[in-house]
Amino acid sequence: MQPKKTILTLVIILYSFAAAHASMRASTPAERVKAQADRYYASGAYPMALTYYIKGMEAAESEKNKRIYMACIGNIANIYETLGDYESNLFYLLKGYDMSKNLGDNDLRNKYLINIVSAYCHLGNVNKAKEFFRISQKATGSKDQKAWKYFLIYNSARIKQAEGKYEAAVKEHLYAMDFAKKNKFDDVYILYQECEIGNIYVKSGNYAEAIKCGEKCVEMSGATGNAEMLVNAYSILSKAYTGTGQNDSAQKYRNIYLEMYDSIFHANGLNKAKGRLKEYENRKNNEAISLLTSRISTQTLVIILVSGLFAVSIALVIILIRKNHNLRNVQRLLIARNNDLMKSDENNKIMMSYGEEAAQLPEDESGTGDDCREMTTEQANALLTKIIELTNDIRTISDPDLNLKTIADMTGSNTKYVSFVINKTYNKNFRTFINEKRIREACRMLADTEHYGNKTIQAIYEEVGYTNAVSFIRAFKKINGMTPAMYKKLATEKARHNSM
Repeated sequence: MQPKKTILTLVIILYSFAAAHASMRASTPAERVKAQADRYYASGAYPMALTYYIKGMEAAESEKNKRIYMACIGNIANIYETLGDYESNLFYLLKGYDMSKNLGDNDLRNKYLINIVSAYCHLGNVNKAKEFFRISQKATGSKDQKAWKYFLIYNSARIKQAEGKYEAAVKEHLYAMDFAKKNKFDDVYILYQECEIGNIYVKSGNYAEAIKCGEKCVEMSGATGNAEMLVNAYSILSKAYTGTGQNDSAQKYRNIYLEMYDSIFHANGLNKAKGRLKEYENRKNNEAISLLTSRISTQTLVIILVSGLFAVSIALVIILIRKNHNLRNVQRLLIARNNDLMKSDENNKIMMSYGEEAAQLPEDESGTGDDCREMTTEQANALLTKIIELTNDIRTISDPDLNLKTIADMTGSNTKYVSFVINKTYNKNFRTFINEKRIREACRMLADTEHYGNKTIQAIYEEVGYTNAVSFIRAFKKINGMTPAMYKKLATEKARHNSM
């Protein structure tokens, strides 16, 4: 099922123009790629939109076009918000917020502020939500004051909802709804509030009212052609009927919800696009770390050569400290991003989908993909589920002798099919897939001082399946851009800082 048209989900699309208008105005390669991404976004083709926003970031970076770069970041944040991946959503919102402040763009900064408050509410971090809400209350420079007032009311309701003050939250959502009606906003702004109220009724156990809200949201979503809100409405009905014990109705709406969700969000393509985005982030982090490390090394040499000149030496030491601080900030950002990705993996509810297209297999493992075309979608999905269950088990991936045939035997399949499904879903071969699983687990252990603080790095790499330090450190640096020892040190400092 495809949406008749796409309307904003619960955020303001940053620097997004109508597709035709964008095409006419686009003159540079970055602008043209961004315009193509906007068209995919507007049509609900989120995997392609995400792919082209990544390309837009790269082109904008090459052209030094900060506004296009920032616009791509904002829309990537929107995609993650639509998917319910609020850790990734917040990561890009904070990145865009810092850039908008540096550029002095108050209107764009305010739009980021609204969405940052929403993301923190979804993540349950009420203190941070209140902190940014106070900043937004004092902010100036919004071009549309009525819309700004609406979203301030909306965020006030979100904060009360995150605090568990459901009755007060419902009142605030009703106030936002009345404000939208009085100012003749599009019906979708009213629909947002109806869906929020329906979700609150589910959380508070008022299932009868939740069912009424859900039915109303289904009707309004159909009238506006908003497929995303329609998915939300069916989710409300499924949970509400479950709460009343009406299992047949609950299952009915659950099936509709799952079918629509899979149809709209195309999980397989999104996984590949998100993989490309992670590769881009890792590459940029590694470039920044390499550049800073190179500069630090050069400056250290200079300090040694001019150590006799006290005043010059002092100045260079100050520069070195600042550069080291920048390097540590980049590395801490990578650790925070890894933590967000691990949380995102644990909370990821997107259904894995094999899809219809053929995939190219790595020749060193499985020959060609033609031998696997006889697989049906159902068989591939079933095999993928078994692979995920096995490789999510530390006991499986920690086997140093683990290979493609082992996984094939454990799933009751063969190496060609297993390799085909992994390549099709994740766009990588079996060895890379297992290495990333092992390194992710090693990162978790290195950062968990409570349970693994007394373990040596050797004990940890042996526990995740590596037999020697050289292979482990090489794989770790390739993925994270730093050594395991440095990662452990920075993760420990971050944990200590958070506990203070």
